[in-house]
This record gives sequence, structure tokens and C-alpha cells, in this order.
Amino acid sequence: MEPRSVENPDARFDAKAIDLHYQDFLETLTATGSGDNSVAEAAVERMYESAGLERPAIIWCRSFYQLLTMPSLLIGLLHSDIWELIAGDLTSRAAKKSWNRYWNRIWPDIWVNGGQPLLKGMNTTSALPRSYSAIEPEMISQARNQFGKALHSGRLDNMQHKLNREMYRRFWAPHTKEIAKDVWVRLKNDIYTQLEYLNSHNADWFGWDLIGERDRDADDFGEGIAQLFDFLADRLGGEPRAQAGVILDLPAGLPWLGTATLLRKIWPDQFKHCDDDINMWLDLAENCSALMSLEGVAFLCEKPFSFHLNADRIAHYDTGPFLAYCDGFAEYAWHGVLVPKIFIEDFDSITWQRIEETDNIEVRRVMLERFGMSRYIEEAGVEPVHEDQFGTLFRREMPNDEPLVLLKVLNSTPEPDGSIKEYFLRVPPNIQTAREAVAWTFGFDPETYDPLVQT
Repeated sequence: MEPRSVENPDARFDAKAIDLHYQDFLETLTATGSGDNSVAEAAVERMYESAGLERPAIIWCRSFYQLLTMPSLLIGLLHSDIWELIAGDLTSRAAKKSWNRYWNRIWPDIWVNGGQPLLKGMNTTSALPRSYSAIEPEMISQARNQFGKALHSGRLDNMQHKLNREMYRRFWAPHTKEIAKDVWVRLKNDIYTQLEYLNSHNADWFGWDLIGERDRDADDFGEGIAQLFDFLADRLGGEPRAQAGVILDLPAGLPWLGTATLLRKIWPDQFKHCDDDINMWLDLAENCSALMSLEGVAFLCEKPFSFHLNADRIAHYDTGPFLAYCDGFAEYAWHGVLVPKIFIEDFDSITWQRIEETDNIEVRRVMLERFGMSRYIEEAGVEPVHEDQFGTLFRREMPNDEPLVLLKVLNSTPEPDGSIKEYFLRVPPNIQTAREAVAWTFGFDPETYDPLVQT
């Protein structure tokens, strides 16, 4: 749609106002606390309506872990032997009290014979921390309540006909539309078409470069969050991992909406036709943290109660979980690296042996950095392999990784108290001498590195 008219933005939208807008928007995406489920559900229904589809059954998940697990449990339930036995009785009990009473009575059998074997199978193929087993009871309770509500709504009546057992094994993605992604791609394309038109008619406005820069920053932020949540999904493995590609994680997927809402403020007439869709996405961003929207059913994830990023908007929190949901799901991060709980809440108990036993190379690296190289060398008894006027070279063989080679150098400028500060630099494992290590840090060949003055 071509804008009817184009007017230059007024003085309200200076550099400070633009920066503040993006800051506020990203804070909205990463906000914590309870949202309004009814607002999010209404937004989902509007989304399906805009795609020409019937209203879906809506199932709430209390954490990202539940969002990755519950869809498989529902599919398995709808195709389990016990479901064939009780489905007829459920559909014949229209009265709410009668239906709920029957559902709660038969749920233990449904779970033991339909859900529990599926969950056990998923857990045996995953890399889940043992602590996740503590949150399974909450997920089972949520599954009972949410599956019961969705089934009683009648909106799942045709799901068995859309899916078969073989589809269950390979999950839904190849067999159904991803509603949310289709809708937001359409809106995003519309927004940027309008943006290009406005830019061509207001090319001299100072704000374009700043908007472009902030839009790229927001996109990079979203990409970082997406990679983080992908890693969480990787740890689940198996079928839940396959489902992660169908999830729209809102902090990762919607940073572009910050540009859309800014443009709407500046040129309200030109974006009036997008109001309903923009408001729909804002309702979702403010009231849930992620969704999986498929034909006939949508899974929504509640907002976390803890979500911490550092000044660079990287996952980090040094006193507790950076991400935590009300069902007990919690993850810890140190400057963008997912770490075990002990790393944050009881680091004093970590020993050099624990560091060397850590399989994840990236986690081992941040453990070493926080533990301190000098302390590690002393406590692990790492012996120097070479020493000259350039420094001291240490080498340690590491399990399932390349050798750790460290160069110790001394600062030639004394500290205010007269002490000499030492530094440890990690260098490639093929380096054999301290001189070679120092040359490498400056980008020189050791044969040509011959400094006259040490600085």
C-alpha cells in the first residue's frame, strides 16, 4: 500500500528520543513477571483469523522446558492405546463438572500408559541436567490441566485426523503450517516496504542512519538470544530439539518490531493499516515469552520471573540464574556462556580437578578465567616447560581438548605499591618457547622478533 502523503518528522524524534524508544522496546521484550493470559490468547486468535484459520486450542507452558516437551506429550497422548479407550467417554460428557470429574479420575491411567513412557524415552536421548527431574511433577500437573482444558474446548477434536503415528515420530513441522512465522514475515515485509518508500521521500532526514544502526543492533541482540535458546534446546536433544525450529522465541524473533512501532509514532497515517497486526504482536510480546503456533493448536510460554543480561545484552548474572521460570526451570550464564549452578552459587567449592573434569570446553575456559591462571598453575602443580628473558611458558595436557599452553609475563611498570603484576596469556599449543609465544601475541615470527626495549 502506497502512503497517501509523506511529511517530515517533527522535532520530537531526535537522536535521544530514538535511542530511548529502542531501549524501552528491548526492555519490553525481556521483561519478567506474570503477563495477562487472556490478552495473549486473544492475540493468538486474531493471528489465526488473519491467516484464515479457525481458532486453535491454546495450551500454556510454564517454562521453555515445558514448551519443548509438551507438544510431543500431547501428540503421543492423542495416538496412545489408552486414548482410544477413553476418547468416546470424554466427548459424551458435555457438562463441565461431569467432564472435569471424569478427566481428573482417569488422568493417572492416561499418564502412566500414555505420557510417562514418552517422557522417559525423551529423557534417555537428551543431555538434560539431573536437576530437571525435579520439575517434572510440575509439568505433569500442567499437562493434566492444559490438555484437559484444550480437549474440553472441542478445538482438538480433529487433531487425530490431521496426524498419524508416523507423523508423531517425526514431529509436526513438515506436516503443518507455522502460523506465527508466516504472519510476522508478511507484516515485516510490509513494514520495510513502507520504510523504503518513506526513506526515498525524506532522504535528507538525519534519523535514517540512526534507525538503521539501532535496527541492526536489535537484530544482533535477537540473534544472540536465539543462539542461547537453541543451545538450551540442544541439551534436550531428540524430538524436543527438532521442535525448537518451530518455536518463535519472542525476544529473538521480534526486535524488528521496535522499528515498526517507532515508524508508526513518526508517521501514524502511513502505518494505520498495520495497527491491528502491530498491536497483536505487542500483546504477545508483553504477555508471553515464546509460542509454537501450528494448525489447530498453539503452545504459549509464560514470562520468566528472572531474565538477566549484562550491559552488552549478553546472558549473565553472577548471583543466581540468569533465566528462571515459576515451574523451577533455571539456567545460569557467565558472560554468554551457560554454566552449571555451582559455578554461580558455590564457586568457592570448585577445584582445579573439577575444572579439568568439565567436558564442555567453553565452560572449562570461563572456569579457568574466574578461578585464576596463577592459582590454577600453583594448585594443579603445572611445571614450566621453558623460560627466558621474555617470560615463562607452562603446558598442561587437558582431557578431550588441545593442551593448555600459558605464557606468564611480568609488567615492567611497578604497581603503586611497588609490586610487579604478572599476566597469563593463552597461546597456541604448538608454541615451544616463551620468545615464540611473545612474538605470536604481537603477530611476529620468532626469528624476526627482537625488541630493543621492553614496555
